[in-house]
Amino acid sequence: MQRSSAPVNRSPHAGLSTDLALLVKIDLSSTPNMDLERLARFTVDTVQQEMSPRHASRIVVAAACGLGVLAFISPFLPPMPVIGWFAASFIIAPFDAWWYALPADARSPLLYTTVGTVAEAVYPAVVAIIFWFWCRPLRKAGSRYPGRTVALAAIAVFLSAAYYATWWRYGLRYQGVGLMITYLIASAATLGVLVFVWHRYRPTGAWWPSLVLHWILFAWICVAAFPWLGEMI
Repeated sequence: MQRSSAPVNRSPHAGLSTDLALLVKIDLSSTPNMDLERLARFTVDTVQQEMSPRHASRIVVAAACGLGVLAFISPFLPPMPVIGWFAASFIIAPFDAWWYALPADARSPLLYTTVGTVAEAVYPAVVAIIFWFWCRPLRKAGSRYPGRTVALAAIAVFLSAAYYATWWRYGLRYQGVGLMITYLIASAATLGVLVFVWHRYRPTGAWWPSLVLHWILFAWICVAAFPWLGEMI
């Protein structure tokens, strides 16, 4: 049996076209035991090899910016997460104290808007930076499913459960049983997706599922893990 001797383009810029070419060159008749799962893993490995670190880093930066935007708007929308709300409050409080200490003629609306926006952007910027550093393996050639991500998820789930247990009766009183059940279903569904992605794609080391998994985990921690329960201030 003759094998094709045509050279395979392994350029880091070849993209998905190279992946398709490699799939076409597979002689399935000579590998009768190759099932669809092995074929899928082969394709995933090829895509990972073709993605350059620079391209991966840019995608991670874009994902971090999107997470920062979510962290910026989340304190003002239901479920009004406690982390974002208190972070914004503690950052804005010193600014307000400084503002009202100024002479009346120095309190220009433009200054208030500018400095206030910068102060409100501190928390989202911190969230984006933490995500960027956490996803360093995605930007490099290291493990794309590090064990520390499991530890982070486990700690977050434990703290979220403790938070719900502590503030449950206040949530029932002020948010209502319907909204509380909605919060729990949303969190359970999110965690279910994370568990599925981890177990389904960790053996293959797939890049995109890992990025999605980390983004959803951080988004859940920032938005839904610790919703505001009790009387609104």
